[in-house]
Parts: sequence; structure tokens; C-alpha cells
Amino acid sequence: MVNLRYLVISALCKCIIEADFKSVEKKFLDQGIEKDLIKQVLNDFKELKNKHRIKKSEEKNIDRWGKKDFQELKDFVHGLQKSKSKTEETKIKKSDGAELRAENDLWLVYKITSHESACFYGSKTKWCITEKDGKNFSTYSESNNFYFFISKTRDSKDPLAKIAMNINTKGDSEWWDASDKKLTSKDLAKFKKELPNFKIDKVLGKVEIDGKLYALDNLPSNVKGDLDLEDTSITSLPDGLKVGGSLNLKNTAITSLPDGLQVGGSLNLSETKITSLPNDLKVGYSLFLSYTAITSIPDGLIIRGNLSLNDTKITSLPEGLSVGDYLDLSRTPITSIPKDLKVGGNLYLMDTKITSLPGLSVGGNLYLRNTKITSLPKDLKVEGDLDLRDTKITSLSEGLRVGGSLDLRNTKITSLPKGLRVWRDLYLEGTQITSLPKDLSVGGRITGFKEKS
Repeated sequence: MVNLRYLVISALCKCIIEADFKSVEKKFLDQGIEKDLIKQVLNDFKELKNKHRIKKSEEKNIDRWGKKDFQELKDFVHGLQKSKSKTEETKIKKSDGAELRAENDLWLVYKITSHESACFYGSKTKWCITEKDGKNFSTYSESNNFYFFISKTRDSKDPLAKIAMNINTKGDSEWWDASDKKLTSKDLAKFKKELPNFKIDKVLGKVEIDGKLYALDNLPSNVKGDLDLEDTSITSLPDGLKVGGSLNLKNTAITSLPDGLQVGGSLNLSETKITSLPNDLKVGYSLFLSYTAITSIPDGLIIRGNLSLNDTKITSLPEGLSVGDYLDLSRTPITSIPKDLKVGGNLYLMDTKITSLPGLSVGGNLYLRNTKITSLPKDLKVEGDLDLRDTKITSLSEGLRVGGSLDLRNTKITSLPKGLRVWRDLYLEGTQITSLPKDLSVGGRITGFKEKS
């Protein structure tokens, strides 16, 4: 009896509500509004009301809206449709930064790309990337991708109910259970066969530039400070890149540089696969090319700092080259030096095929050890040490002045020239020198000299 009464009352209420909507529809028709438009807005109103999207009781009353202009009801309905419910906001929060990569009857696999999603999907775990401050997520996401595995069947208290995997730029992966215990291969065997197949993306990594994180495949073309990309998976740079500070590309897979590259500080390309440089390259200080396959450098290149070419395949230097600090050509196949070369610091020529030198001015030390050089030019100026150890040198020019030490150990030289001045030490071990010129000037020690008795 009670149920029948309830059904009768419900049916009556429904009829009254429908009558109210019919009445309101007629009022809007009298305003000259098209019937189809009225029906659409009223149906949308009903749907929002049934979903409890209309919160205020007076706004739920359709009779109230029947006393107003149709446009007001239309604007009200459209406004609610554009806004999102709390449930919808939660769904968006879930999907933003989390991509469902695979699913089967046992597991869900998500790729996690935001701290918010890491916290949401990694709730009730002890993973450091889910900590509220987000510092660990920010740090590790620079060089790792994250995948979360959520079990559909395991008890929520089971440490294997949620599993995290991080994979780095080298392709190495680590697995962690919900308690943040690192899983061994034996642990992985317990569940890995249950997982669905899923795509693992190559980790390009991220880098902080001027206080912001950028993916390596989406670098800005203008960097105010330094850009340190050493040991990253970078393979190319943006066209027209400008770096206000230094650019470090050491030990990367990069093979070429973009035209128009400008570096305000130093450019480090050591241990890369670079074979050539753009003709319009501009470097503000040093250029490091050690252990590359570079064979030449562009004409007109100005190096205010160091130029490191040791252990490369360099065979020649451009005319007019000026290096503000040291120039290192050690262990290269280079055979000659340009006549107008200027070096403000040390000049390293050890273990090269150099046989002769032009009239040079070297602001630091000159290292010629283990070369086939037999003589030095008359107008050679060396402000620092002159290292001629293990060379085929047989004589020195008169009036030679060395600003540091002179090392002649294990050479075939038999005599020293008149007017020789050495500001520091003179090393003569392993030579056949048995007498010294009367006007020899040495500021430090003379070692290895055996005067003929």
C-alpha cells in the first residue's frame, strides 16, 4: 500500500513538473523564440538539474525562469555547461600528465609526465617523486621517464599493488615497489609476465635553461646564460642558436652545428662526432675540439681564449689565426704552422709531425717534445718555457731568449749559441754539451752539464 502511494505521488509530481515545463515553453514561444531552440535549452536545463549541477533551490525552479527573458535562461544553462563539475575536474587532474599506455585484466600502465599525476597515481606509496615539494620529481625527470603499474587484483596493502619504473637516457631501467624497495630480477619475475605490452619512449632528457626546464628536442633559440648539455642525448641544435654564456656539448652524439651559431663564452665539442664547423661560427672565448674527427677550422675565426685541437685529425690551420691563450695541437697529423700565427699562451706541439717553425711569438710555453724538428727560427720569441726534449734538434740560433726554462734533455745538440738567455732553469741531461758559452745567462739552475776535463 505504501509503495503504491509513493508511486502515485511520484507520478503526480512528474506530471506537474512536465506541465510547468510546457507552460514555460509556451511563454517563451510568445516571446517569439523558435520552438526547437526552446526545447534544446529546456532539455539541457533538465539534464543539469538531474546531474545536481544546479545548486541553488530557486535556480532549480523552472517557473522562476518562465518569468524571465529567454536569453537569461539560455545564458545560465550555457554557463553551467562550460564550467566543470568536481568529478570532471578530478578526471582532468587524473589525465593531465598521465597517459594510459596499456591495460589488461590485471594491470594498468601509465606514463607519468607531471608531478601532480605522480602524486595522484602514486598515492599511498613512498616514492620520492611523489613528495609534495616536487623537487625530486623535477630533478629525476630531467633525465628519466616514469611508468606506473597499477594492479587491478592485488590488495592495496600489497607492496606490488603499485610499481614504478624509471628509465634513463642510456636505456637503463630501475623498478620500485610501493614501499620504495628496489626490485631485483627475482622480484620482477613474480609479476612481469602479467604486464601488458607497452611502448617505452626514448628518453631525451631535460635541461635547465635560464631557470626553466626544457626538453632536449625543444630548446629555445636564445639562451642568456650557459647551456650545459654534456653527456646528454642531444643530436641537434636550433637554427640560429645564440648562447650568451658557454655552450658545453662534450661527449654528446651531435654531428653538426647550425649556421649562425653564436656563443658568448666558450664552446666545448670535445669527444663528439663533429667533423666540421660552420663558416659563420662566433665564439667569445675558448673552443675545445679535443678527440674529434675535425680536419680544419674556418678562416677568420677569432679565439680570445684557448683552442684545444689535441688528438684530432687536424692537418692545417688558417692564415691569420690568433689565439688569446693556449693552442694545443698535441698528437695531431699537422705538419706546418702558418707564418702569422699568434699565440698568447702556451703552444703544444708534442708528438706531431712538425719539422720546422716560422718566426713565432709565443706568450707562454712552447712544447716540442718528441717531434722531428731540427732547428728553430732566428726570430722565435718564447715568453715561457721551451721544451725540446727527445727532438732531433742539433743547434739553436744566436741570441735566443727564453722567458722560462729551456729543456734540451735527450737531444743531439752539442753546443749552445752565443748570447743565449734563459730566465729560469737549463736542463742538459742526455746531451753531448761539454762546454758553455762565456756570455750564457741562466736565472735558475743548470742541470745535467758535464764539463770536459
